Amino acid sequence: MATQILPWNIIEAVERGAPRVLLYGPPGTGKTTSAYNAASTLGKSLYNVTLSDETPAAELRGHFVPMGTEWRWMHGPAVRAYLEGAVLVLDEIDKASQDCLDFLHGLLNDKKLAGRPVQISLPNGETISPHDDFQVIATMNGEIEDLPPALQDRFAIAIEVRNPHPDAIAALPKDLQSAAKKVEDYEQAQRPATLRRWGAFALLRELPDVGAENAAKAIFAHRAGELLDAIKFKAEAKEGGVAVKVKGGTKAKPATAVMTKKAALIRGEDGFCECDDCVEGRAWDAYGHHTGLSIIEQNGSGYYPCPSCGTEHDEVVPALLCCFVEDRWLIEGRKVGLV
Repeated sequence: MATQILPWNIIEAVERGAPRVLLYGPPGTGKTTSAYNAASTLGKSLYNVTLSDETPAAELRGHFVPMGTEWRWMHGPAVRAYLEGAVLVLDEIDKASQDCLDFLHGLLNDKKLAGRPVQISLPNGETISPHDDFQVIATMNGEIEDLPPALQDRFAIAIEVRNPHPDAIAALPKDLQSAAKKVEDYEQAQRPATLRRWGAFALLRELPDVGAENAAKAIFAHRAGELLDAIKFKAEAKEGGVAVKVKGGTKAKPATAVMTKKAALIRGEDGFCECDDCVEGRAWDAYGHHTGLSIIEQNGSGYYPCPSCGTEHDEVVPALLCCFVEDRWLIEGRKVGLV
C-alpha cells in the first residue's frame, strides 16, 4: 500500500496542535526546521537535543553541578521544557541509548490516557508534573518500525516526510531550487544530492578559484557531471531554450533490455511517431517517471508543459511523452545507472 505523504502546511498544523509528534524519513528534508517553525508560530521556547547511543539520561533530565563548596541540582533541557510548557525537539530518537529510553517512557506518558496524575521523580528528590502546554517533536531518518514498541506507542502521530521543506528550498539560490526538490535516498543513491549538499555546493562554488565544476566534484564526487547537467538543463527548460531531437540527427545511445521492452510497448500505441529515436526516447522518459525522476514540473497554471514544444498537459505522463528530447532522457538514465 502506498504511503500517503502530507504537505508541509498540514504537517506544521499538526505539530502546532499535538502534544507528541514523530517525523521520520530521509535526512535533509527539514524535519527539525519545521519544529522550529511550529514553536515560533506558537510563541513558545524550544529545547533541542540530538540523541546517540552514548547520550546519558542525565543530559535530558539534569544533574548536580559543583558551585563553590556545594553541589546544586540543574534541570536538563527535557525537564525545563516539561515544566515550562515549551517544545522539546528530540533529533535522532531512534539512536537513543537505553538509559535515555527508560527516562523518555515516563516523560512521554499521556496524562489524559493514564487517567491519573503523571509525574516524574528526579534524583534531587523532587517530583514534577508536566505543564499543560508541554510538547515533544521527535525526528529520525529511519522507519518507525526501528523504534522499540513502547516508544512507538507513545507517538500515536507518526508522519513520514519525503518532500523537502519549502523554507529550506527557498534558502538556496534560485538556479538550484528545482534540482533540490528531488530527495534522494541514502540507501538507493551513491553520494545522494541532499539539501545540505546543495547548500554546501552553493557556498563552495562562490569561493575564489573554486567555481561550480570543482565545487561539484568536491561535494558530489563521481556524480558531479550528472548533477551539473541537470541544473543546466532545468535552467534551459525554464527559459525555453531546450534543443529538440530531430530525425536524421545523431543516433541515440542503444537502449538496455528494460528500455527495449518499454519501447516495444510504446511503439504499439497509437498517435506516436514510430522512428527508433523517438520511441526509445519516450521509453527513457517513461522509466524516469516510474522511478520518480521526472524533471517535468507543474507550472503556475497547474499544467505540465512539455519542455520541448511548450504544450501544456493535465498530467505529467503526457508531458513526458509529448516530444523526445535527448538531453532529458540521458540525464534521467544516468540517475538510475542505465547510461
